[in-house]
Amino acid sequence: MKTSKTSKTSKTSKTQVNQANDIIKTSNAQLKVLRQNYEKLKKNILKLTKTIQINQNIINQDYIQTQLKNGLDWNWILKADSDYTFSNEQLQKLGVQAYGEINNQKCIKIQLIKGTGNNLIQTLNALNTLIPFIKPNFNTNDNNLQSLQTDKYIEIYIMEHTLSEHGFYNLLIPTNTKKQYYLMKTTYNRPKIMKTFKNLEEALIYIQDKHFYSSDI
Repeated sequence: MKTSKTSKTSKTSKTQVNQANDIIKTSNAQLKVLRQNYEKLKKNILKLTKTIQINQNIINQDYIQTQLKNGLDWNWILKADSDYTFSNEQLQKLGVQAYGEINNQKCIKIQLIKGTGNNLIQTLNALNTLIPFIKPNFNTNDNNLQSLQTDKYIEIYIMEHTLSEHGFYNLLIPTNTKKQYYLMKTTYNRPKIMKTFKNLEEALIYIQDKHFYSSDI
C-alpha cells in the first residue's frame, strides 16, 4: 500500500511539473512577442515625440516673431512648455528668473541686490508685470497656513546670500491686494511665517535689506 501511494504522489508531482514547464514555455513565448512589440512601440513613440517637438518648435518660432513685432505674451512665456530659451531670456530681461513649474506654469524667483547693482525697482516692476498672469500656486499641508491656501496666494522664490543654508525663503503675494503679503521660511518641510507686509514694495525693501542675494556695501 505504501508503494502504491508513493507512486501515485510521484505521478501527480510529475504532472504538475510538466504543466509548470508548459506554462513557463508559453509565457516566455508570449513575453518574447510582447518585448518585440514594445521595442517597436518605443521606437515609434520616440519618432513621434521628435516629430512633435520639431513642429512645435516651428510654431513657437513663428509665435516668437509675432511677439517681437506686436508685444510679448506673458501668458505664453510663463507656460511650462513654451520655448525655453526665449522665455527665460525675456524673464531675465524683465528682472526675474524661472524656477521649476507648478500648475503648468513656470515658477518665478527673485534675486535682490544691495549697493552698486541695486535692482529693487526693476524687480518691483517685473513682479507687477507678471502677477496678473501667474496662477495662484501656493500649496501647503501645514494646518497653521491652510487659510493662506484658501485665500489664494502666488509663491515667489527668493534667492538669498545664505543659499538656503538654514532654510529657504518665499514671498507670498495675495491675489486680493487687500490681503497681507507674507515672508515665509521653510526648514525641514516646515513652513513658518516670518514677517507680514502691507504691500509688495514694502516686502521687497525688507527682503533686499535682510535677504539680499549679493551686496557690495
